[in-house]
Amino acid sequence: MMQKLLVLYTSKTGNTQSFVDWFEEKFSSQFDITYFNLYRDKNLKNIEQYDIIALGSYTWANGKIPVEMKRFVIENRELLQEKVAFLFGSGITIYAHFCAALDSIQIILGKEIYSIKFELTFIPDEHDEEINKLGEILNEYVFTNKK
Repeated sequence: MMQKLLVLYTSKTGNTQSFVDWFEEKFSSQFDITYFNLYRDKNLKNIEQYDIIALGSYTWANGKIPVEMKRFVIENRELLQEKVAFLFGSGITIYAHFCAALDSIQIILGKEIYSIKFELTFIPDEHDEEINKLGEILNEYVFTNKK
């Protein structure tokens, strides 16, 4: 039985969505994956049913978490502390704190979480090291959380 993975993200312009599209192509055969865009989709229920959760967010202004993501993380903090395997997000390097929304999510959750940060659109060829590390993290979740 495949583990259930929730990819919960917020994408307004499609930049963060570019990672989701790549992730789906790369990992859909290894997990039972549900994708949920907090910016567009409503009424996510039963998040406790997922074995693994990935959170993705863009960063807006000078390091802010989009309001829908911030609200969700705060409201579900305890559950997310147990189940979040990694973070991913888009940002712009002109700001002093690149992809600060991901760092702020870690602060809210009170733990360090592996993060893949990219400028605007996710281009896999530019992130070989991060992709390899992500594969290791997901494999570890599969082997340590088998049902």
